[in-house]
Amino acid sequence: MKGDLVEHESTKLPVAGAMEAARGLRARTKRKKGVLRTELAISPKEAERATGTADMDLGDLLIAQTTASSWIPSGDPQRHEIWARGTIGAMQGIEPADTIEGMLTAQMVATHHGAMECFRRSQLREQTFEGRQASLSQAGKLVRSFTMLVDTLNRHRGKGRQVVRVEHVTVEAGGQAIVGAVGGGEGGARGKQG
Repeated sequence: MKGDLVEHESTKLPVAGAMEAARGLRARTKRKKGVLRTELAISPKEAERATGTADMDLGDLLIAQTTASSWIPSGDPQRHEIWARGTIGAMQGIEPADTIEGMLTAQMVATHHGAMECFRRSQLREQTFEGRQASLSQAGKLVRSFTMLVDTLNRHRGKGRQVVRVEHVTVEAGGQAIVGAVGGGEGGARGKQG
């Protein structure tokens, strides 16, 4: 079945094949005592891309924690493999550059999985009104947590909101200074007619 497409709930998803091997990632799911277990084989380079660390023990831990944070409803082994590869792909897409970013990445992906699961549960046909409300409430909290994690990552990367505070201003004789917010555009003395 390598390279073939398998249909899952009206979405065609690629099954393990050449693309997976090229990425240095293999996922295999086996059933043991009625429980599906997905084993991941990932190259050190790809693990570092996903976790931001060259420390293989920490990288393995972050990947294991993140993939284990998701409940996969299907008993289909291929779906488990797709989910595991997709989780690592999401981690790599964030492009963590160091250990802190790797940990934030793991939390962001786990939070995203949790929020999406709450949204899914809120839409079940047999869901009660109270169950729907509880699921949507939890999804909202998780989405806010995700946003805070993104802000934390951006601040860590130096992309956060920057504040410049001027402590001392000297205006020489004949000079002028403006204190306050200065905006461009029309208005002011030139824009007024009168």
